[in-house]
Amino acid sequence: MENELTRTTEKIRNQIHPFRIKSPNDERGMNELIRRRISVLIEDEQACNIVRNQLSIIARESDFINAFTESGIFSGAGLLSEIFRRISLSLIPEVYPANDFRTFIKCIFFRKNDYKWILSFDDETRDLLWYVLNKEDMLRRVLLPSVANALVVLSHRIASLGLENELADKMPEIDKLDSPFIRQSEFVIQFASILEKAETSIQPTDALYNDILQVLTDCDHIIETLRAKRNEFGASFALSLILVRLKQMIIRMRWLLDLTIQDEKKNRDTFFLLFTEIIKAENIRYSVLYYLGKNTDLIAYQVTEHASKTGSHYITSDKIGYWKLFRDSLKGGVFVGFMAFFKVLIALISLSPFGYVFMYSLNYAAGFVGMHLTHSALATKQPAVTAQALASSLDKDKSGQQSFANQIAQIFRSQFISFVGNLIVVFPLGAAIGFIYDLIMPSPLVTDEKAMILLNEIHPLLSRSFLYAAIAGFYLFLSGLVAGYVENMVIYAVLKNRIISHPFLSRWISPNRLQRIGHFFERNAGGIAGNAFFGLCMGSTAIFGHFFGLDLDVRHITFAGANTGIALAHFTFNIPLTTLLVALSGTFMIGFINFFVSFSLSFILAVKARSISLVGYKELILETWQLFKSNPRYFLFPPSSVQDRKVRHN
Repeated sequence: MENELTRTTEKIRNQIHPFRIKSPNDERGMNELIRRRISVLIEDEQACNIVRNQLSIIARESDFINAFTESGIFSGAGLLSEIFRRISLSLIPEVYPANDFRTFIKCIFFRKNDYKWILSFDDETRDLLWYVLNKEDMLRRVLLPSVANALVVLSHRIASLGLENELADKMPEIDKLDSPFIRQSEFVIQFASILEKAETSIQPTDALYNDILQVLTDCDHIIETLRAKRNEFGASFALSLILVRLKQMIIRMRWLLDLTIQDEKKNRDTFFLLFTEIIKAENIRYSVLYYLGKNTDLIAYQVTEHASKTGSHYITSDKIGYWKLFRDSLKGGVFVGFMAFFKVLIALISLSPFGYVFMYSLNYAAGFVGMHLTHSALATKQPAVTAQALASSLDKDKSGQQSFANQIAQIFRSQFISFVGNLIVVFPLGAAIGFIYDLIMPSPLVTDEKAMILLNEIHPLLSRSFLYAAIAGFYLFLSGLVAGYVENMVIYAVLKNRIISHPFLSRWISPNRLQRIGHFFERNAGGIAGNAFFGLCMGSTAIFGHFFGLDLDVRHITFAGANTGIALAHFTFNIPLTTLLVALSGTFMIGFINFFVSFSLSFILAVKARSISLVGYKELILETWQLFKSNPRYFLFPPSSVQDRKVRHN
């Protein structure tokens, strides 16, 4: 029988191939062509019966259990294990048993985009196909035993997943006997036994059928509750994978249930949904990107959500917040000035490459973490979080054009005053440090050659500062993600409570102090991690680039400003005006690229994590432009309360 199954599969493959359209861009024309070909087949009763007999052989002799319960449903393997498995199978594909229905699918629908071809069939095309496939309810009756078995398998898997600690720790009530994850299993076993004995189809009004649908809805509600409380619970890859698998299994069970009832249209629609999903699963079986995209959405949302909360602190809406940000930026400029000074000092020491990486990274990381702990502001750190705050506002209010324009204006002027605060400190502070050092020390801080290097390396045309500034912008984007991820994991791991209840620490530290330590880590762990990561990237790029033979480095606007000040002090400001203007223009160009790269990447990720469509936001951009034309000052300086009310109501 195996040979007969194989021969029949080959015959069907040859018969279907002419129906496959190579260029499915014209869906209407494709459907018309397929309908004409199917109509010709239907008119030839003998040929049509041959096709039906071949399909009957496939339906009777194939094993559908794995296709129904596994295809399109992710495995429970860990992230790295699943990625490695997919890569290895793409190199050496696995072979299914000859009677596994997936063998038939792989043979017939062997192109990677075949599922898109099937999805493009319209209702009229599906009706004709259904007439060929399911005359006198043949196909559905043959599949019914496999459907019943698959329902039981999926039901037990849902019950097991629904009791996992990852879920029960967040919602203890689902661990009880009346949990919908347990109840659905009891209902499905009863339903499967009825299917085995049933001589006719189940009616859509059947009480047990509707009970199963209702309890699956209750399971869905728990999944959505866990997603809705992600800010409270946090997220992990394990939790995200469990929720995705549960959702996939519940959807699959609904489809299988719909194949058991007496409803011709629902049977047809569900049949095409189910088998298209099986075809798609085989077409993209080894895709790592698809797997990551489906399983990391919850974590991506959490990371960007925590970053958006941080970003809201850097968006000022009134004069008080505006000038507070300015003062914080002044403090940030002080940190940068001394960090640039220490970097130059480290360069004077003879160290190994690892020693330079360690010292440069330590200098940057300590400075950035110090800024975070003292609530100082670094202008280029803002875009990575303000972009996510903007995306968050779009997610919560997709209709407020004026509020969007206002927020763009607020972000722009907050960024503006932050740049101003940083730069009016780093230029003179860098110069002052260089001047005082040269005054009191026997040898100058920098040589003539080094001073010219500091000026030339930010030249907008004769250096690679464009590329290096983009690399720094990318690091700023990554550091925002690191901060958001760590904040999420602190919440998910309930770190504050674990510190407060720590058995060793509680012996030596008072409860009140432990409480403060727990609160400190909850508030600052993400910021410390993100800033330390950014410092490591800033301090190691050039040396690692040299190690691998790559011309890599970073350029950051505030450090470019501080270095320019140090160089100017060395020359006692006795340089050509054109050289000074070029250095200043290079500094501002670096700042623009830092901002643009960081903001763009952060905004794109936040939009994707929230599944926001930007198709309808052209009006919001137009509204922002109208606001800028009518009141450009609003984008640079905070309005008075009267002006603000006018802007909001215009």
